[in-house]
Amino acid sequence: MARSLPIIVATSWVGFCLVLPVLGVLLLIGDGLWRVLGRGAELLSSFFEVPGLLSMVGQSLGTALISVFISFVLVLLTLPHTLQRSQSWFARVLIGMPHLVVAIGLVWLLAPTGWLWRVFGATEPSITLFEQQSLISLWLVLVLKEFPFLWLVAGIALKRLPVANWFVQGRALGRTDAQIWWLVVVPAVVRQLRLALIIVAVYSASVVDVALLLGPQSPPLFAVQVYQWFMDFGPQRADYARWGSILLLALSLLLVGIVVLHERVFLWLTARGLSRSRVLGLPPAWLPQVMLTVLLCLLVLIVFQLLILTGARGWFFPQLWPASWELQQVLQTVQNLAPTILSSFLLAAVVSVLATVTVVLLTELQRHYQKQVSLTLVLLPLLLPQIILLLGWQSAYFLFSNTPHWAWIVLCHLPFSIAYTFIVYAPIEALYPQRTLVVAQSLGHSYWQAWWRLKARSLARVIGFSFGFAAVIALAQYLPVQMTAAGRVQTLTTEFVSLASGGIRPEVVTIGLVLTLVSFIALSLQTVKGDTQS
Repeated sequence: MARSLPIIVATSWVGFCLVLPVLGVLLLIGDGLWRVLGRGAELLSSFFEVPGLLSMVGQSLGTALISVFISFVLVLLTLPHTLQRSQSWFARVLIGMPHLVVAIGLVWLLAPTGWLWRVFGATEPSITLFEQQSLISLWLVLVLKEFPFLWLVAGIALKRLPVANWFVQGRALGRTDAQIWWLVVVPAVVRQLRLALIIVAVYSASVVDVALLLGPQSPPLFAVQVYQWFMDFGPQRADYARWGSILLLALSLLLVGIVVLHERVFLWLTARGLSRSRVLGLPPAWLPQVMLTVLLCLLVLIVFQLLILTGARGWFFPQLWPASWELQQVLQTVQNLAPTILSSFLLAAVVSVLATVTVVLLTELQRHYQKQVSLTLVLLPLLLPQIILLLGWQSAYFLFSNTPHWAWIVLCHLPFSIAYTFIVYAPIEALYPQRTLVVAQSLGHSYWQAWWRLKARSLARVIGFSFGFAAVIALAQYLPVQMTAAGRVQTLTTEFVSLASGGIRPEVVTIGLVLTLVSFIALSLQTVKGDTQS
């Protein structure tokens, strides 16, 4: 009994963390139905009569479809040449750049009075395609961040497939390389991309922080409107927030269906059209290198611009450089942000430790019970809009207390960090030869003694990177802090969003540099060799 107690405790904790997202959805739906039963059908009728409701939902749906479609096409164009290690490193750098820093950095870089216009010309353009509050700006940032993620996932899937054997067999049957690629390789990779495409689509439709900075506000995207209803604190607004979240859940399910349908239609058209044609060839080998280099140059310019803005004084259009720099301003800004930086790092450290330990326990418990937990269940926090889960959890928490607590804030961060940490850790852990633990146990060691002395040391770099990655995810979360802390806890991300909407401020620039630096440090921890770079 004493030996089984740790297993029972670990199983209970892991099971609780995995069930939390399901409970969030059920609590949200149950709370919404209870409000309808209590107030009648007029609640629903007033909700569907909200001005601009159809437009907000349409904007969210269009944003998801456009960003996913463009990213998917870019992946197809660059997929034949994804095996170079330098390109994989570029993709990881692009993924690690915080969304909010990219968003506000592009605004300052590409806006009509931005730095690029100062370099190439002193006159303000008559036509402006990139503005801070527009759908085009939002689409550009989402594609800029989602394409490297999908590209890297596709590259990992490509490495695991027997592509060389397929080309040998196809050439023996008289097929060209282009036909083998489009008829055999691409369908296999596209099937592996389904889950990643769903994650990207749901995120694009339900993103709040980036949409607050770049998206239109009259009317806003539907997820932003649901968030604003929740923050209004009125009884009718609370009802609208619940039913808006349920509608957002329906929109997410619709996107899942569209992604699955898109996959089947694409594979059908590929097999039916390309099997009769030899015209379509492979994309040029230089294309992915050029695309990733352009994206990397954009990010370098963003970071360079942030460094200039940190101590800039008197930088007016069309001047290329600031009139002067002031180091005292930088030191004063860091001093003012010190409490926020400390609370942010403390929150990220606690969440990352719990997330890493939970994922390690999950993988080991799967081997102990010889059963695999559904990947969909583990990644459910990424397959559903954040605001849905948070509203469901909040409806249950308010039954016991109206005062936010640090433990509650940490718990609301945990499912999202667990999902991302599992993506990083599980594929590499699966490659570890488990027979070494069996041999160690036969020599008299317990399972966890063998794990600590052998497996933990072999996977130390992966565990360290998982910890850093979980910390970056926790540090970048916006909604879990805003919706659970009620303004009593401030993090770097919440401060960044609240200050960035007011223009260029020293605090915004400093926070952006800190977030970028932390992300790059976490990514630099990944030094695993071989195919375990996934």
